[in-house]
Formats: sequence, C-alpha cells, structure tokens
Amino acid sequence: MKWINNLKLRASYAEVGNQEGIGYYDGVQLYSAQSLAGAYVGSNKLSYIAPNGTLASTSRSWERIKNYNVAIDFGFPILGGQLNGTFEYFLKKNDNMLVNIDFPSTLGLNAPKANSGKFKDWGWEGQVTFNGKIGKVDYHIGGTFTFARNELEYLGATAVSATGYRSNAEGYPLNALFGLRYGGKIENEEMLQAYLNKYYENNGIGMPSNLRVGDNMYCDENGDGVLDAKDYIFLGSRDPEISYSFNFGASWKGLDVNVVFQGAANRFVWRGINNFTVPFRAIYTNTTTASVGEVWSTENPSGRYNPYTHDANIINYNYQPNSQTAQDGRYLRLKNVSIGYTLPKALMQKTHVLQNARIYVTGTDLWETSKINDGWDPENVAGGKGINMYPFTRNLTFGMNLTF
Repeated sequence: MKWINNLKLRASYAEVGNQEGIGYYDGVQLYSAQSLAGAYVGSNKLSYIAPNGTLASTSRSWERIKNYNVAIDFGFPILGGQLNGTFEYFLKKNDNMLVNIDFPSTLGLNAPKANSGKFKDWGWEGQVTFNGKIGKVDYHIGGTFTFARNELEYLGATAVSATGYRSNAEGYPLNALFGLRYGGKIENEEMLQAYLNKYYENNGIGMPSNLRVGDNMYCDENGDGVLDAKDYIFLGSRDPEISYSFNFGASWKGLDVNVVFQGAANRFVWRGINNFTVPFRAIYTNTTTASVGEVWSTENPSGRYNPYTHDANIINYNYQPNSQTAQDGRYLRLKNVSIGYTLPKALMQKTHVLQNARIYVTGTDLWETSKINDGWDPENVAGGKGINMYPFTRNLTFGMNLTF
C-alpha cells in the first residue's frame, strides 16, 4: 500500500534468570558480613559473620522468566501531516517462581524460598503521535495507553488468610488488597447492642468491647455468624492496570507550548493506619483537613470518618482494610505545561556572545481530578508515612537557557 510509508511487524522471545551473589548457598543467603559491629576489643568493635536465620535449600534453582512480545509499527501521511504509532502485546510467564512458603512455627528458623510459584503478567500498550503544520505553526498531538494485568497462578502451598496488601494470594495479582466488606455506621444504641450481641463473642477482627455509635459495621460475608478472616474479600490491587497519557504542543516564530496529561485507573489505595492517615489519632500530631465536615454524627449521617478518638483499639477496628477505607485510586492530572520563547538568531548575533537564548515557564501538577478523598497525593506510596506522605502540590518554575 503506497500510502503507508512505514510498516513493521516485530516478534520476540527471550528467557532470563536471576543470579545470587556471595554469601549464598543454592540461592539462599546464609550469612552477611557485619563490619565493626561486634563486641569491643581494645578501642574498636570486632567484625564478624552473622547467619540470617534462614534454612538452606538443596532443591531450589534460578527462576526462568519467559518473555513474549508481538508488535506492529506503522506510519503514514494523513491530513497534511505524518501519523506514527506502535501497538504491542506482551506476555511474561514464570513457572518456577521463588516464593515464601508457610511452615509451622516449630521449624525454629525461617523456611527457605522454593520454586513453587507460577506467575503470569500480560497486557498491551500503544503509542500514537501526529505531527502536522498549519501555515507557519508546527504542532504535534500524541498519546500512550498501557493495560497490564498479572496473576499469581499457583503458590505451591496454602497461604494464610490475612488482611492488607499481599503478594502471595493464589489466583490474584501481586499487591492484592484484602479486607472486610463495609456495612455502614452504627446509627444508634439499639443497632450497637444488636451488633455486639451478634458478633462480639464470635469475632476475629479486633472488635473492641467499648464500640460506639458512629463506628463501623462489617458484613458476615460467608454467613456463618462469625466475623473473621473467612469474611475477607478482594478489594483490588494498588498497581494500576491502566496507565495513560496524552500530549500536544505547537511552535510559531520562536514561541513554543507543550502540554502533558497523565493518569491511571483500576487501582485501589489503602494508606495504612498511622498519624498521617487517621485524623487526631495522636494528640501531638497535626492532621489534614480532609475529615472536616466528613465526621459521622446523627446530624451528618453521610460522614465518612468515625467520631474522633485516641483509643487505638477503636481506631484499628474502624480503619482496618475494608471496602470503604480502600479508596479508588484512579486520577487524571495536568502533569506538565511549558511555555517558552526563543529569541531570534539575528538578535543573538548582535550580542557577539550568545548563540541561543530561551526564556520559559513550566508548571507541574497544575490540575487534578481524583477519587481519593483523604487529601494525600493519589500517586503516593500506599501505606507510606513520614516523608512518604505528601499532599497534591503545584509547582511553577521560571528559567532561561543560554548557549554561549
């Protein structure tokens, strides 16, 4: 086809494996060197070799990861410009994945990893760019889209049911989040007594005896009359299945503008329980304003947050992973805007010093729409705290590039 000036079909297959270093036996680290960390002898501490508390394995081997890729590159003129793009399907399989195996605690030491896991990661991604010109204005429009999904197909052992993020849940993606199904707030004393009478003596979810009106209720998912680990449900993964961006820009007589939007979807975020995520958990810690106007009360029955308390038992019960505290992590943000002006060459020649000069202003994260409601940046590390917790921030940079 003459109108297509660039069409390529690519396919690849590769196998890669891991490699362990010194201090390992058949892939298991047996010891580590502790420099100047032992007892004092004279005026200095001794260096020594310390075991790592893990049993060695005589059966494990390197992982072998199989990678498959099929892609098509294309390009053709259209609308007076050039459209170029790439679409690629990828598949990664690991049929002897090294995973932690659960053993009885009477073993004494940590069990070694074993080649008992089967893991699959697959998806597709695309990129399209169009470059055109209208009069003296050059412009470009482009975008990227990635869909990626993974699954731990087989673990080789029975994993213990647990709440929170897990990377060893068979049949689910890595970093899968498990927790309880939220059943609403306790609205009055009658509901409180009925809930306690039914579940307090039959619970394994940390229900405190001093539960209050305004605290959470959870669902008995399997209907056995007990609230415990058997009621945990899959709440989503913190790794986005969908990532995308789109951009456009133009230039005219030395003036240039570039804009980039970026986003993610199919992602769920649970922040953890700490002084940065639970309002007024500690009296000495500042908190965000996210809970203002959102605290449950009889006058505000739609409030997301439970009545304030410093009681750790009540806090751990209310803010444990559940279908309310697992927030929808999708977002779209104006990631970058850059406006610049390059001074004319004739003007630069008159200076007899400068070859090129460009003045610019750049804005980062100027706008965002998100389902996150706790006031923290949706890209923030789930469960982070301290310097890893930060709100959505906007930044402006002014500058000049000079070439002598």
